Amino acid sequence: MNTSKLIPILAIAATSSTSCFGVTIYLDFGPTATSTPANSPYTTSGTPTWNTVGVTDVAAGSILDINGSIATGVSLDIGSAAGSGSTPNTTLSLSSQPTSSSNLGGIYNTGIYAGSSVGTDGIFNSPGGNTQSAAVGFQIGGLDAGIYEVYVAARNTSRTENDGIYSQTVSVGSSSSAGNFSYLSSSGSSGSTTAETLNYNTVSSTSAWIEDSNYLKYTITLAEGGFLNLAVLGGGVDRRGFLNSVQVVSIPEPSSFAALFGLATLAFLVRRRFIKS
Repeated sequence: MNTSKLIPILAIAATSSTSCFGVTIYLDFGPTATSTPANSPYTTSGTPTWNTVGVTDVAAGSILDINGSIATGVSLDIGSAAGSGSTPNTTLSLSSQPTSSSNLGGIYNTGIYAGSSVGTDGIFNSPGGNTQSAAVGFQIGGLDAGIYEVYVAARNTSRTENDGIYSQTVSVGSSSSAGNFSYLSSSGSSGSTTAETLNYNTVSSTSAWIEDSNYLKYTITLAEGGFLNLAVLGGGVDRRGFLNSVQVVSIPEPSSFAALFGLATLAFLVRRRFIKS
């Protein structure tokens, strides 16, 4: 059997599958690295790699994808915004770091929040206590153009809802350039933002991950050279935004599947040819 031409063709197929599918990254905010990586909104199996992130920026070359490889060119800029009383500042400043990175878990530390769960610890901005509107968020640069699903856990696990209902409004969007960005619902030439709210009360689940109960899911399309923006703002009895974990999952487009299938078919046919020769 002559394999001199078979191996290069298979190598091309493997390389193409990587470039077509983009990068998937998991971000665990707070000071504690998780020892239960499968406990998350997106997946409940396997051993994906999580990036442990505090209140400082992460430069390109230091972020890993879910397989533990460097997510080449991907960077993370952490920011915050402080409002006045119940009036938020709707521009997230990437030059203003959040005030706190905490283990939290003072109230909720069982079920999905047990041990070193990615949903327990987190970062938040608290320049004036829980009565002042304060947001926390980030901007990711260097992602490939394409479609992404974004899974966000945002909760103060050291607060009981018996003290009163509070909310976490999560805004996810894109922009064409780096820098400070507007959050909450907006649209324009610089990109668009979608905002959804988690309302925490005494019936909010702690035993299982439930969409729209203790995490939110977004689908976003990034253009070439675009930036993914995210911000969390609190409301009700706690006006601080909390950020526990974010999963950015690349979703292959149908054309990518078609291209990969074509390469796999070609490799299969070439293999058969050389086996017979």
